Amino acid sequence: MFSGYEQHDSGELISYLLDGLHEDLNRIKKKPYVETKDYDGRPDDILARESWANYLLRNKSQVVDLMYGQYRSKLDCPKCEKVSIIFDPFMMIPLPIPQDNREPLTVRYTAENLLNYVLTYTYDKDQNVGQMLREMVPKLPGVLPTDRLMAAEANHYSIKHMHEKTYLSEYRYLREICVRKLYPFEDIDNGLKLQVHYSTTSSYYSSSERRTFGQYNAFFLPRTATCKEVHRYLFQVLGHLTDIENYDQ
Repeated sequence: MFSGYEQHDSGELISYLLDGLHEDLNRIKKKPYVETKDYDGRPDDILARESWANYLLRNKSQVVDLMYGQYRSKLDCPKCEKVSIIFDPFMMIPLPIPQDNREPLTVRYTAENLLNYVLTYTYDKDQNVGQMLREMVPKLPGVLPTDRLMAAEANHYSIKHMHEKTYLSEYRYLREICVRKLYPFEDIDNGLKLQVHYSTTSSYYSSSERRTFGQYNAFFLPRTATCKEVHRYLFQVLGHLTDIENYDQ
């Protein structure tokens, strides 16, 4: 039955064996002809009892007594609007084995103060990105339900924005994402993506070090923004890293 490495269907084997036992134990030796009546709007309980009685006219065995039941099938014709309801006998009901669609995910959240938080989140593959982000809100420090969030597959070399309506099952190797708040000036759908780096100077070595803004260093700026407006937008994000108190200085 299970020899070798080929696929074997044990359910079919059991069904075949039980069907053979039923035929050998069937107490009806001469099976009469039975005509199936139409639905005609009759209640289900009456139709079910009638269908079962007709089946027993041709099939009576211990297998039927212990292992048989009835399916209810309904068919609606969209053209003539006729409704057909029948009850069919069954011996086995094939059911799919439920699969666990949830996967662990490392989330790197960059707060407005540039502090990075790392948490583990278990997501459902049947969710889309927007649903996942809404579930994350209570777990992220300083995030309110009214805040807009964005997620991305990101590293130091590439940034791939994850659209809210994209289902997580479409990402084959999703293991780590970066999340941050969206600023009021950002427009994900129509904005111009601008990747930002900032430099810090070490007084001891008098050298500059180029750093990224947290884990996700891209911003979606209005396409109509002037150069001065772009600087003003970025000052809202990075101004607290400088000694300048306001942009007009």
